[in-house]
Amino acid sequence: MKNGFLSIIFYSIFIVFVGFSIFVGFDVLDSGYILSLSKKINDGEVIYKDFDYVRPFGTPVFWALILKPFYGIQNHFFILCRIFVLLQFFIIAYNISRVFFKCDSWDRRMFLSIPLLAMLNINIFPIMPWHTIDGVFLLSFSLYYLHKKNILLAFLFSLFAASTKQSFFLLPILVLAFSVFFKNQINLKCNIKLGILTLISLCLILYYKIPEGISYYESGTEGKNQNMLYLVGIKMYLNSYKYFFPFFISLIISSVLWFTKKITAFFEVTLLFILLLSFSIPFYHWLYDIIAKRDASNYTILSSINGLLPLCMFYQIIQFFRTKNTQEKYSISIGLFAVMIAWSSSISWGANNILLALPFLLINTDSNTLFDKKYIPILISLLLFTLRIINPYMEKNFTESTFSKIVNTPIYSGIYTNTKNIIFLNESKEITKKYKDVIFLPGFPAASFMFEKTKNRMPWEMNVEYVNYKKDLSLLQKKNLYFILEKKSFEDDSSSFYGSKFTDIVKAKRVIIDSTSNFYIYK
Repeated sequence: MKNGFLSIIFYSIFIVFVGFSIFVGFDVLDSGYILSLSKKINDGEVIYKDFDYVRPFGTPVFWALILKPFYGIQNHFFILCRIFVLLQFFIIAYNISRVFFKCDSWDRRMFLSIPLLAMLNINIFPIMPWHTIDGVFLLSFSLYYLHKKNILLAFLFSLFAASTKQSFFLLPILVLAFSVFFKNQINLKCNIKLGILTLISLCLILYYKIPEGISYYESGTEGKNQNMLYLVGIKMYLNSYKYFFPFFISLIISSVLWFTKKITAFFEVTLLFILLLSFSIPFYHWLYDIIAKRDASNYTILSSINGLLPLCMFYQIIQFFRTKNTQEKYSISIGLFAVMIAWSSSISWGANNILLALPFLLINTDSNTLFDKKYIPILISLLLFTLRIINPYMEKNFTESTFSKIVNTPIYSGIYTNTKNIIFLNESKEITKKYKDVIFLPGFPAASFMFEKTKNRMPWEMNVEYVNYKKDLSLLQKKNLYFILEKKSFEDDSSSFYGSKFTDIVKAKRVIIDSTSNFYIYK
């Protein structure tokens, strides 16, 4: 009776969490980015040649393929995209569960593990097509096939992941390292699945003219972000300690336990403690702001959770050198590979944390730690759901703002967002009715999918993404083309990371003819 009641609570939280993730929250900056690029590919444009993209080609091609049958859907298109992204998270959770429980297909324990791991994976991240999600999704297959000792399929999926983002380039090399160090443990036989996947991949590469576009590729770093590997791959984990003092204690005790037999039990308790406390800290600040009657803060700051990664790595290295059994070393190495997936996913211009690959770190624990006691999944899921409520991504706090449903709007209809965003979208619709030929600048990429007839090389016009903006300066010669500039863009320095030199040129060479509360119209 008790377990049945706890199950009802857990699945109720899960269902509401999923519904909230699908229907609540809209952001101008990120949500339309991959959609606009995949639409360009679907329209016959060649990546790099006809439009800019500073990452490998995998994600725009992947979503152009997935969404090809659905581009005719207008108003509720983004809800459909979110359902596909949720399927990605569920498949990630399923693949991790297969490694967790050491099974090939279904295990009854997955009724609990898949919802929990999916919620951990989603956490506060917006549900939208995104290159990091795609990479983690593909690496979950790589991890599973590594667990099955099928090194060729593991390598193939790691190559697929590397095609989504530069930070995943290391993973295929690590898979090859497995084939060297554990050559007597792995399977190098080719099979039908490997052949079919390879053939399909080659056909897609040719169909979307990737070889033709590759020669036009240019990086968006321009020499400014060459130290990114250190800044967001190492330094942020060092910085996470200052936000989370208990980690110092756990590291010291872990060092002492090198010489004991209880390191595994201690590690799992410490991991769970850090996990729960990290998700609890924003909730505490939210309650404090309410009690103190202060304006709401940003409750998505979860820097302390990054301390989990070095802890897991330290634990695995200890275990690797303490065991002499080759099979056990191989299993431990799979845990290290999972840690490297989490590390690689965190190297980013934007959200520099391990949250998008958090479940991979749990492979380092025993299944009993998380799944045998129902109150732990309930507590974790409740904290995660609370975080999404008190601070949806790029949204007003749900407790301090009125949310309304987006209606009669291309792509985003059916989603609930705050009044400010509703006004933003309504104004953009009215502008496109009045001025037919428009380009929105500099941070509304979905507009190229929603409204624009004349399309520039990069619908997200900030400097780090728009590397060939000079090729689009000819657009300034078009007399009947209107440039719609967001007023908040006037706060950005053109030389800054999120600045837009193209937008500044428009400001200098065109004149304002009209305005709304959110936009200036230039002609």
